[in-house]
Amino acid sequence: MVVTAEEKVRGESVSEAQVCPIVRETLGQMNVNLAPENFVSVSASVADQCRTMVERWVQVFPIEDTFAQREWGIPSLLVRLDCVERPDGIVGVYEIDDRPAGVGLSLRLHGDNSDFACRLAGIRKFWPDFRYLVSASRREMDDSIWLKRSDGTYNSLLLFRAAPNDHHLSDLMPRSVSSLRREGDKSYGVALNWWKRVSKVDVDRLPWHESFVIKPCQGTHSREIYIWHPHGRSLGCNGLATKTKIIGRLSASDAPLFYLQPFIQPMSSGIAGYASMMYRIFFGYVPTSRSWLCLGGCATARSSFKIHGAEDSLFLPLRLE
Repeated sequence: MVVTAEEKVRGESVSEAQVCPIVRETLGQMNVNLAPENFVSVSASVADQCRTMVERWVQVFPIEDTFAQREWGIPSLLVRLDCVERPDGIVGVYEIDDRPAGVGLSLRLHGDNSDFACRLAGIRKFWPDFRYLVSASRREMDDSIWLKRSDGTYNSLLLFRAAPNDHHLSDLMPRSVSSLRREGDKSYGVALNWWKRVSKVDVDRLPWHESFVIKPCQGTHSREIYIWHPHGRSLGCNGLATKTKIIGRLSASDAPLFYLQPFIQPMSSGIAGYASMMYRIFFGYVPTSRSWLCLGGCATARSSFKIHGAEDSLFLPLRLE
């Protein structure tokens, strides 16, 4: 049975939570907490649901003039679902990352001889060679663990680590195996009926009696994510926004359009200090079969309802059943 983080916060004492060995490592310019001995299992049903969501996502993500789009008609060779398994077995999606980090981190968690490493090595046989390129607006992450770095001069295909407004890289877009200007675009969720548009005119109509999330139309790293819960004070969990904060942001003169999504409760990790958990499941595109292969990945846990790759997060290896 899947237990939500909210149920754990309400019903589990700290003494009942598991204490696990944690390894602190530096990957690129990231400091990460790893728990390689604590495997989290993902069922075949969850993997199948996620694959179906990726297939639907491909059809509605905005088109760019990239190599991936011209060659295969897809936004990216590699994507990641940040999601949870609800108690009824249905997958709840926080987002689909069109240009994900975390492959190198997952390799470090699983090891070079793991199933994850074998699946990644197997699918790369079907991919053209590409390198990663980091712009001055982004920091080095974990890509060097599995890819060679490019300075842009070598005539290779590229996986960008750049901001959408890094316009000086536009000429390199035709060499991209993923997104560039559309990185973090969340318009697909409207088309998939996962969230809806909301602006300052909707402030008085927000469902304050329910839990919900306000997220930007485009963005990464959980910036401008506001989580509302009507019982927030009683939950004893971090990461929630106040009503005043949400109204102020939506009502600001420079406020853009946002999206409104029903709140999806994180799962419980059962680990002391890291109550809330989600899956981060990678899918790679297989050009020969025009299909998506589930690679596995990692789980991310944090003491907050706002789970992302922060330096106070904990990463655990994800095992496919």
